[in-house]
Amino acid sequence: ILGLFATVPLLLVLALAGDAFRKAAINVSAGFLYAFVAMLVLLLATVGGAIGSVPSLNTGGTIYDIGVSHAASLAAIIAGLGGLHWWATKVFGRPAKESAGRLAPLMLLLGAAAIVIPDLVSGLFGEGAEVTPDWTGGMKAMNVIIVIGAVMFGLGMLLAIAGVLTHDGEDGDDVPADPWGGQTLEWLTASPPSLANFDEPLAAVTSAEPAYDLREEN
Repeated sequence: ILGLFATVPLLLVLALAGDAFRKAAINVSAGFLYAFVAMLVLLLATVGGAIGSVPSLNTGGTIYDIGVSHAASLAAIIAGLGGLHWWATKVFGRPAKESAGRLAPLMLLLGAAAIVIPDLVSGLFGEGAEVTPDWTGGMKAMNVIIVIGAVMFGLGMLLAIAGVLTHDGEDGDDVPADPWGGQTLEWLTASPPSLANFDEPLAAVTSAEPAYDLREEN
């Protein structure tokens, strides 16, 4: 029961995102795609963990567990790459390439699914050495899919990194302080930030969304 409850927070966040879509309040940027894909892969990890917690399935200590742990790890990698893309103006002093940022999350999603799901299938339906929790385990056909998924995920990572290292616009263009219409403090300083972070005194921060408050006042 507790394993099944682990999926509830992610399902609630997905429901809130769906409600925001219904209200036309979400801009489908590359940053959004990274976040959404990371959440889907993390949901795969939590659903896999919930299913694996059913005692009668006997997946504990098998390659199934590796599939669940891989899903959680890959979700963290995707989220980290998304963070670099989202905060590229602050970290690198220039906006990341949006076209690469839109394609990379889709490649990462397909790659992650191809890496994780075969191990879950092998853990549930494999026999003997197929359920061994290391690189020697797994059904042969499933292992072929994993190799393809690993290549695809690697290409997605390279594309994501290329998108961050390259940038939209011309060299010498002014870098916007707030390209996304952000809500938190980092969007109130220049890109990249000065040594002191803020060049001018800040207005009093009265909520968790000071950049939004300032736009409303103006």
